[in-house]
Amino acid sequence: MAGGEDGIAVTSGLLKRESGQFDLEGILHVELSCRGIRDVTVLGQCVSLQRLDLSDNMISSISVLASLKDLHYLNIAKNELKTLDGVESMEELQYINAAGNSLASLASLEPLGGKQQLRTIILHERSQHLINPVCQAPGYQAKVLELVPHLRVLDGEHVSGSGKELFDLFHELDSKLSGTDTNIQRSVVSRPEPFLYDGFWDQKPDARTDDGEVDCVRQQLKLVTDECKKLNSQAMAVVLREKHRMTDEDNT
Repeated sequence: MAGGEDGIAVTSGLLKRESGQFDLEGILHVELSCRGIRDVTVLGQCVSLQRLDLSDNMISSISVLASLKDLHYLNIAKNELKTLDGVESMEELQYINAAGNSLASLASLEPLGGKQQLRTIILHERSQHLINPVCQAPGYQAKVLELVPHLRVLDGEHVSGSGKELFDLFHELDSKLSGTDTNIQRSVVSRPEPFLYDGFWDQKPDARTDDGEVDCVRQQLKLVTDECKKLNSQAMAVVLREKHRMTDEDNT
C-alpha cells in the first residue's frame, strides 16, 4: 500500500500479493479490513470480484467500485461514507454491510434501489454499536423496503421470510416483560405462547445461499441467543415477583 497526504491507497502489487493472482481481473475475493485505507481506486480493475471486505478503514467514497458488477458480498462498515454511490451498478449484490458510516439522508440510500438479488442490508449493527444517522430518520425502514422489495434482512432482523414471525414475537414478549402492569405480567406467566409456529423448522434453505447469507445467519443466531438470555432473565424476575406476591397474600 502507498501512503501520502490523502492517506493509504490500495495498490495492484498489494492485491496480487494478497490474492496470489497475477492478473487483477482474475481476483475473486479481497479482504482488507483494518488497514487504514482511504483510496480504493485500483479495486475498480478487479472486475471479477465477488467478495470484498473493506471494513474499519477511512474510505469516503466507493463510486470507483461501480465496475464490480459481479460482486455478491460487500462489507464497508466503519468507514466515512456519506453516500453509497457506486452500489447502483453492482447488479449481483446480495449482501451489504455499511453500518458505522455517515449516511445521513434517505436520499443517500437511493443507490440500493432496484437490486433484484439483494437480500441483506446492514446499516445499523446493534451488536457492534454501529449506526448511521439515517437509521433514526422517520420512515427509514419503509424507505429501504420500498427501494429493495425483495429484501429479507434489514439491520439484523428479518423483514420477510420464515424468520420474521420469530423476531416479531421476541419484540412483543420483550415489551410485555418490560412493562409494569401486574395483569400483563400475570398473563405472560399463566398463558405463555409458543416461540415458533408449526412448520417453522421445516423451512427449506434457499438454493442461492452464499457466504453473505451465512454471515447473516451467524448474526441472526447471536441476536436470537442474546435475546433469549435477556427474555429468560426478565421472565425469571416476573416469576419471582409473582411468587412473592402470592406468598404475601397467603400470609395476610
